[in-house]
Amino acid sequence: MIRLTMIVYATIPATRYTVEGLRNVPPSLHEAASMSGLNRLQRLRHIELPLAFPHILLGINQTIIFSLFMVIIGAFIGTDDLGQLIMQSLSRANGMGQGILLGLCVAFIGLAADHLIHTWSNSRKKALGIA
Repeated sequence: MIRLTMIVYATIPATRYTVEGLRNVPPSLHEAASMSGLNRLQRLRHIELPLAFPHILLGINQTIIFSLFMVIIGAFIGTDDLGQLIMQSLSRANGMGQGILLGLCVAFIGLAADHLIHTWSNSRKKALGIA
């Protein structure tokens, strides 16, 4: 149940940023594509998705961060994963160090994913000339 909740909760930013990225494609490019004879699928594949890609990556980044939040929040409702290990460590008398270490691991997973996606997004922006 928590996995379904995590998927539903985490896909909202990915969907939102994808739609926002597709809406930010300039109308002049839509017209140029139509004048070049591209159909809707070709326009989506060759123009809209590449230009929306940095926004899509931002949505994926937010999805990963939201999923990590749900791992921790899920521990409060009784899941059996990393969040539960953190809660058990913090509830033991001498488990504070292990709890902090596990919490830092979750934070570093989020930071690493954020850095990788941000770097990839910036390189795509430069390649597309929209940096």
